[in-house]
Amino acid sequence: MLTQTLREMEGDGLVHREVHDVRPLKTVYSLTVFGRELSEALAPLSDWGHRRLEKLAELQPVS
Repeated sequence: MLTQTLREMEGDGLVHREVHDVRPLKTVYSLTVFGRELSEALAPLSDWGHRRLEKLAELQPVS
């Protein structure tokens, strides 16, 4: 499942895939410029989500 997701992200231009011809086979993934831009754009949404989870945790009754 992870490999399929990474391949899709590669196809979308979000990650770069580099295969090293060594034994055992080694594959390295890195973010492309487009992937880094997307990560930066989503960072505020991620921050909001973490703050929301903290608020929800504060509202939970302590047992």
